[in-house]
Amino acid sequence: MYCAGFQRRKASLPDGSTWGDRAVLGASVRAFTLIELLVVVAIIGVLAGIGLPALKGFGSSNALSAAASQLKDDLALARQTAMNQRSDVYVLFVGPEALTTSWPTLVTQADKNIARRLLNSQYTSYALYSKRQLGDQPGAPRERYLTPWRNLPEGVFISTNEFDNLSLRTPNLWQQATLTNRPFGFTPANIRFPTETGPRVSMAFVGFDYEGRLIKPSGVTANRGDEFIHLVKGTVLPAKNAQGLYDIAPAEVIETPKNNTTNNPVIQIDSTTGRGRVVRL
Repeated sequence: MYCAGFQRRKASLPDGSTWGDRAVLGASVRAFTLIELLVVVAIIGVLAGIGLPALKGFGSSNALSAAASQLKDDLALARQTAMNQRSDVYVLFVGPEALTTSWPTLVTQADKNIARRLLNSQYTSYALYSKRQLGDQPGAPRERYLTPWRNLPEGVFISTNEFDNLSLRTPNLWQQATLTNRPFGFTPANIRFPTETGPRVSMAFVGFDYEGRLIKPSGVTANRGDEFIHLVKGTVLPAKNAQGLYDIAPAEVIETPKNNTTNNPVIQIDSTTGRGRVVRL
């Protein structure tokens, strides 16, 4: 029964608002949140587009720094080992020449397996090697590898210019080259590769004598000067044969970006003390 003068009151909530008010408010809040979410998503997209290239560059810079630190430490280990053993110690670097020269005369399957794996590590692999040990009898040296083959971090390789065999073929040109652009010295063809049972080949090297000083390449008579090892950002792509196996051929290298050696870490080794440090040229 409806009584005149009686008005029906809306149910109210503790804060004084009504259910209808709250419904309207909820709708507006939901609409605002959706708009806000879309704006945030758009901002994230913009930041991602700006930030990802920078993060990639940061990652490659970290790889370069890690590679420089790793190689410098292993060169220091070679120097210290040479002084401790009172004998020459070499850091041997894998370039295409050692692989193509040794492959036809590899005897054991184990050596062939190692050499084939190293085809994928051209310009990035190195190992410590000594032609004699402390306590060897005169005329009976025991040559051996002091470490397994090690690789630089992924995305970094040693400049291919370092593997130009000038020191053996034209030692005068090697001596005349600018120190910072001079390639590795090469040993005579007297290094067993890739293990102590392999054939003897010529290899790119940095060597230390029993006093920790840099060794001169064979045929070089003048002061050899400091060693500079240039690192590059990029990828090494080994050649493959028709069966999809690594082929006995020089690998292709892709610098990313091109010609990126400028301002990259360079390992400088003092010729007199044999001590190394990381510099930027």
